[in-house]
Amino acid sequence: MIERTICLVLAVWTLSACATTPAPESQAASSRMESANLFRVGENAYKAGQYSAAKKQFEEVLEVNPEHLDARFRLGNIAMLEGDRTSAREQYESLLRLEPRYAKGHYNLALIYLQQAEDHFSFYTATAPDEDMNGRLIQLLAAIDDFSGRRSGEKAERAASPLDSLGSLLKEDSQ
Repeated sequence: MIERTICLVLAVWTLSACATTPAPESQAASSRMESANLFRVGENAYKAGQYSAAKKQFEEVLEVNPEHLDARFRLGNIAMLEGDRTSAREQYESLLRLEPRYAKGHYNLALIYLQQAEDHFSFYTATAPDEDMNGRLIQLLAAIDDFSGRRSGEKAERAASPLDSLGSLLKEDSQ
C-alpha cells in the first residue's frame, strides 16, 4: 500500500512538472508572437510619428528577439531622425551582420557615410589654405549633393549619373 502511494505521488509530481514547463518549441513560438505584437505596436507608433514610443517598443522587441531585423532597421531610422548618426550606424551595421543582403540597411548606411564625407569635406574646405584644392573639393561636394538630389527624385542635368560623376572626381583626385 505504501509503495502504491509513493508511486502515485511520484507520478502526479512528474506530470505536474511537465505541465508547468513549456516545451522549447512552445517558448520559441511564444517569443515570436510576443516580438511580433511588440513590433506591430512600435510600427503603428512609428507611422504615426510617435518616435519615442516606437523606439521603446522596438527596443523591447530586441530584448525578446535580438535578431529582429526590422526592429533594428527602425531603430536606425529613429536614431537618424534624432540626429544620432552614431547610433543609427551601429543599428544598421548590426542589422547587416545578421543579414548582409538587407538592401535598405546598406542604402541607409551609405547615406550616413556620404553625410560624414560631406562633413569632412566641408571642414576641409573651411580650413585648408590651398585655393586650388578648395575648388576641387567644392566640385566633390556638388557631386555628393547631386547624388543626394538624384536619390530624392530630383532630375540630374548631366547625362552621366551623379554617382559616376562623383566616382570620376574621386578617381582624378587619387592620381
